[in-house]
Amino acid sequence: LATFIASLTTSSKNLLLLGDFNIPYNTHTHSHTTEFTQLLADLSLYQHVTLPTHQAGNTLDLIISSNNLPLTIPSLITSPLPYTDHHLIRFLCNIPLPPPKPTSHPHYTRNLKHLTTNSFDITFNALIDDIPSESSLNQLAESFQSCIALTYNTLAPSITLPPRPNLKCSEPWFSSPSTTHSTSPIQKTLD
Repeated sequence: LATFIASLTTSSKNLLLLGDFNIPYNTHTHSHTTEFTQLLADLSLYQHVTLPTHQAGNTLDLIISSNNLPLTIPSLITSPLPYTDHHLIRFLCNIPLPPPKPTSHPHYTRNLKHLTTNSFDITFNALIDDIPSESSLNQLAESFQSCIALTYNTLAPSITLPPRPNLKCSEPWFSSPSTTHSTSPIQKTLD
């Protein structure tokens, strides 16, 4: 058990363990309880259940969390169950969620270096010739936009690039007063 719990603490800094540990946690003179309490202290873990969870009056079912996990349990109730010698543990807990990680989205580009006016004209004119002349103004405008998009997609297809790392944008036009050492009127105006 000690090896298993220790391996969990090394794989995650925020740990919440729930279950029947079959160690009488409320009996402080019991050797298993003493060893387990020391293990929890050594691994910076905290045990939250203080009420009996077994019909014999022992606290066998535990809720254990990492000390660095700001877990609060404002309400914990144990209730006997008819089909087992263990009690049901009902509790509410508040676990603050970490702030969401900023999402980075892929960005798109086109390689326009090899796109020439001549190749664009040929491709575009071949597409525009297929538009029926009796189309309405809206249909002509939509067809024109479609032909331009198809020409670009044919000659310079869109390339999906991997997401860029989220970098904090600098503000090159602003310098805080604490970092501005210039006394020049032009510099102060620019700032």
